[in-house]
Amino acid sequence: MENENYMIEFKDNEGTQVRINKIKYVVNWLCHEMQQGRVNNNNILLKNDITNVSVPLSIAFVKMAEKGDIDEITASEHIEMFLSWNEKSSFEVGSLRTRAFENETKLYQCLQAHTAQVGWEPENAPALWKELVIAKDGIPIWSQPICVTDAYMKDSEAWHKDQIWVSDYDNNVWEPGMFGWHIKEVAE
Repeated sequence: MENENYMIEFKDNEGTQVRINKIKYVVNWLCHEMQQGRVNNNNILLKNDITNVSVPLSIAFVKMAEKGDIDEITASEHIEMFLSWNEKSSFEVGSLRTRAFENETKLYQCLQAHTAQVGWEPENAPALWKELVIAKDGIPIWSQPICVTDAYMKDSEAWHKDQIWVSDYDNNVWEPGMFGWHIKEVAE
């Protein structure tokens, strides 16, 4: 199978959905060719075939997560797909970047468009970045919203002080236990 048969070309003016449709087409075509026995079964070539499709899928995943089409939990479960924060970059609202620390890698979302500089690392600039923290059961750990862009919406759940809290209204910036939240009742 020649690589040029399924290389995906994106145009600058194409939207995310058009690009995803192109990727779906190629994946479906590859699956069909595999069923017909026309895909080379050489492991090295097959890995190359998969890589040629997985890279565009990763890019589409990141763009969808940054746009908000993929929730924070799903994005956090695939943290390896996101680029690292870099002090030589400019960031738009919604950009997602990772920061590697001694024992873990964290995912952050940009709250304000800016050009990075030393001292504005995500963990040091809460007005610019929000850490996407997910508890083991898929419920985010509460973090103080900076403004309406990262506020909790009605019925959003968050862990805080070893309890699950539910927001009572949209654009909630209050700490659970202070105002605007109730403890989630867990069925036993």
